[in-house]
Amino acid sequence: MKLSRLKRKHKRVISAGKIAEQFWCERGVELKLLYGIKPSGALVQRGKRIHDEISGRANLPRPENFVDWLGGQIHFTNISIDNFLTSGVGREIFLVAKVDGDGWRWYISGSIDEIRERRGRTQVIERKTRVKESIPANDSHRVQGLLYHLLLDEARKQKVSRNVRKAYNLGERAIISREYSQLVGIGERSVRALLKTLDSKFSLIPELDEEVVIVYESQKSGDKIGEVKVRARKEEIEKILQFSREYWAGEREALKTKDKWKCKFCEVRMYCF
Repeated sequence: MKLSRLKRKHKRVISAGKIAEQFWCERGVELKLLYGIKPSGALVQRGKRIHDEISGRANLPRPENFVDWLGGQIHFTNISIDNFLTSGVGREIFLVAKVDGDGWRWYISGSIDEIRERRGRTQVIERKTRVKESIPANDSHRVQGLLYHLLLDEARKQKVSRNVRKAYNLGERAIISREYSQLVGIGERSVRALLKTLDSKFSLIPELDEEVVIVYESQKSGDKIGEVKVRARKEEIEKILQFSREYWAGEREALKTKDKWKCKFCEVRMYCF
C-alpha cells in the first residue's frame, strides 16, 4: 500500500535526480522510498556544501517549511538568472517543467548546477565530486545532465509559474514567513509574485547549446579532475523518460543493478533480496 502511494505521487511530479538515480539502481530507489532513507554519505554532503559555496548560499539558514523552501529557491533563481544575463554565468537554477506523453503528463523538477553562455547559446553544466581522481563510467550522471537540458529548454517556452502551481498545488496565498524572509533578505514574500518575475526571465535565456558538460571535481581539493561532454538528443531523452515512467506507472517491477560492485556502497543493501 505504501509503495502504491509513493508511485502515485511520483507518477505526477518527480525530480530529475530521482529519475537519474533509477539508472544507478532502480531497486535502491524503491527501497529508500519505502524505508524513508535519505542519502547521507560524506560524498553527498560534500557535494551539497560545494554547490552551496559556489552559489553563495552556504551561510543561509535552513527553511522550516515547504513554502519557505520553495520561495527561497525561486528568489535565488531569479538572482542567478540575472547574473547569467549580465555575466554569462548562473548557478543553482531551480525549475519545474511539464512533459507530456501519450495520455500522461509529468512535472519534473530540478536545480541545475550551472548555466554558462557559450557562443551566444546557453550551456548546461552538471558538477560532481569524486573521492577517486578519475572520471567514472556513470550513466546516471549522463541522464541527469540530459534531463536538466530538457527542463531548461522546456522552461524557456512554458510558464514555470503555472508548472510550480500545478505540481505542488500551490495556493493563491502562499507567503514566505516574515522570519525567513528577513533572515535571507527576500523583499517579496508572495511566492506567486516571485514566480511571475521568474517567468519573464526564463524567456530571456538564449537557445540552448546541444552539448551538456559534466564536470568532475576532487572531493579533497576541489580541483577539476576532468569532464565529459554529452549531446542532448531528443530520441535518447524520450527513451530515458519512457524507461522511468514504466516503473512509476506500475508497468513493471523495480530493476536491480547488474553491477554487483555497487552493492558495497548501497545504503539499503540490508533490505535488498
